[in-house]
Amino acid sequence: MKQEKYTLGLDIGISSVGWGLVRLDEDNNPNHIIDVGVKIFSPGEVQKTGESKNLERRAKRGSRRIIRRREFRVDRIKYLLNVNE
Repeated sequence: MKQEKYTLGLDIGISSVGWGLVRLDEDNNPNHIIDVGVKIFSPGEVQKTGESKNLERRAKRGSRRIIRRREFRVDRIKYLLNVNE
């Protein structure tokens, strides 16, 4: 029983994903297109203003990172001062 080989190609973009599936011959050359297509996603921005829908979430995440890094620096300094007493 001969087993057929296939190749799947993906084109992943910001707002879309394209794909192509081809069958290969014995020499691994494409000889038949099985399926091709694209899926387009709605843009991640508000249409009227063009601002990102993720703007508020990103700002809050940035604030959490700043707070976490500041706490880490303070804890690290406390540790170093205690170790070198």
